[in-house]
Amino acid sequence: MAYLRIFLGDTLLEQRELNAVRTTIGRGKDNDIVLGGRGVSKHHAVIEHHDDAFELVDCSSNGTFVGGSRVERRLLKYWDEIQIYNYVLRFMAVARARGEEAGAPAAGDHPTQEETMELDIASLGDLARLKRRIKVASLMLFDEHDIGHRYALDKVNFLIGKSVDSDIGVRGWLAPRIAARIQRRNDGFYLLPGARGRVRLNGGRVRRQSLLHDGDRFSVRGLSLQFLYRPQDDG
Repeated sequence: MAYLRIFLGDTLLEQRELNAVRTTIGRGKDNDIVLGGRGVSKHHAVIEHHDDAFELVDCSSNGTFVGGSRVERRLLKYWDEIQIYNYVLRFMAVARARGEEAGAPAAGDHPTQEETMELDIASLGDLARLKRRIKVASLMLFDEHDIGHRYALDKVNFLIGKSVDSDIGVRGWLAPRIAARIQRRNDGFYLLPGARGRVRLNGGRVRRQSLLHDGDRFSVRGLSLQFLYRPQDDG
């Protein structure tokens, strides 16, 4: 049996069993899984069940992503993460702890940053406990007085730059539209420097994508930021 765990940002909303031949996903109320938000199409995607395989089909104009790559059709593998607008749908083999049944990754197979939160969530009580253990990703932006302002990393792509679509803006005539972005992937959050972004991570120049860890400090065109990835109870 297969399941989807549905996250909005880092908040677990629900777990759904994929027990139908077709499971529709979208903004419209006639879908099997309804996701709100302007970035979700009315009929955004379908998961089709053929024999023992599950195939994801994109039906949208806004795009459906798996592991950060846009897809039109894709056979799903267990532990794949489907990204639709601000939602992440994790494709699961079982509703139990990692390694207890077939379909869970073997020991040593590239564990994700959220590996420690896997547990039996067959009951509502277990689901509530799982929600409390989920890590929340955020950015702290520090001003000239070193006072931090928190931004939730609740998107697949969080943008820093001069573009009107940027989540954190930068100033200056030569500032690029996108100075840097933080992208959520299966194995964590990555810092991707843009052209002329002047990105430094923990004091060193960044020229290629870098996996972020809790507490990392970085700067983008003079802005001072810190990446936080902690359980909700830790604040």
